[in-house]
Amino acid sequence: QHTVWVAALVACVILPVMSAMPRRAPSGLRRMPDTVKTAGNNTAFSLDALLDRTQKPAARGVNAGALLAGGYGAFLLVRVIALSLAWRRTRRVFAAASAEVTDEVRARCAGLEIDVPVLASPSLEIPMTVGALRPAIFIPRALLDELSDRALGAVVGHELAHIRRRDFLLNIVIEAATLPISFH
Repeated sequence: QHTVWVAALVACVILPVMSAMPRRAPSGLRRMPDTVKTAGNNTAFSLDALLDRTQKPAARGVNAGALLAGGYGAFLLVRVIALSLAWRRTRRVFAAASAEVTDEVRARCAGLEIDVPVLASPSLEIPMTVGALRPAIFIPRALLDELSDRALGAVVGHELAHIRRRDFLLNIVIEAATLPISFH
């Protein structure tokens, strides 16, 4: 399933780029002469003269292409702002973590190799992992006090799996890559 999604994402980027590239005319086509003699009359027919007579200036009004491009640009701007606000909220969670409880959690979670800091935060409602380069596990203070040692081990083990798979970094990369097509 992951491979299908990645292939679809790549196709969403490559196909529009390929369709915008200029195409070469097939080599087997002959170029038409600019003037052609008509059968019923001996005067020369000029394609350029016909185009000059029939072309009219474009009507003034709404340019649909510019309108679509402006709407798409506004959409991208909104998505970038939303991502930056989410980033700020994440940084606030990191800064608001109140207590380092790694040793306490290590003692309660026998058998788990906890090699990242575990922090307790009163502002969180659910456990989470934050950080790509220096990850940390955040556990709500109330949940830390309520959970049994076995349940706490399951929660911390789950968060450690996210760290080992580098899910935080992967989510950032995916959000950035899908930003232009996130309306899908």
